[in-house]
Amino acid sequence: MGNVNLIDVPGFRRLYRCVKNGRFDIVFVDLNETREGLTPDYESGFVCSLLENAGAKVFNAFSDDGDVFKSALKSLCGDSARDYEVTDGTNIVCFFPSLASDVIAASLRRELQNPDALPSGYSDSANRRIDALKSLRPYAGAKSPFIEDRLSAECKKPNA
Repeated sequence: MGNVNLIDVPGFRRLYRCVKNGRFDIVFVDLNETREGLTPDYESGFVCSLLENAGAKVFNAFSDDGDVFKSALKSLCGDSARDYEVTDGTNIVCFFPSLASDVIAASLRRELQNPDALPSGYSDSANRRIDALKSLRPYAGAKSPFIEDRLSAECKKPNA
């Protein structure tokens, strides 16, 4: 499909061989295949079809095939969890909290240095959250990160 040669994608080629050899029978991908032609020459079009033809069940996280993510989210966070609230931004906060802290601090540097320009208490609250993110390590304590902690806590709140 398109102009892709498997020699040009060695990581995929290894995965494809593993599927063909029966090492993997389920594969999760994250590809935006919602609009044909989104990438030049349909560069990602070969991924799912080759893996499925090799014998794997392929789930695309981008489109949440089979509602796998939605089911896991509701199981972990309760029925009020909404899968559309988990965005690239919440993923960055979840998986890279220290980086998110640095980005927030850099983007709000002027506001945080001039707390009088902000509503009362906002600067202290924002600084505490930035500091908390900086110290978070999602993989610590053998935890598997799944959803950004604030979003997870919000999902678990009882509906009023």
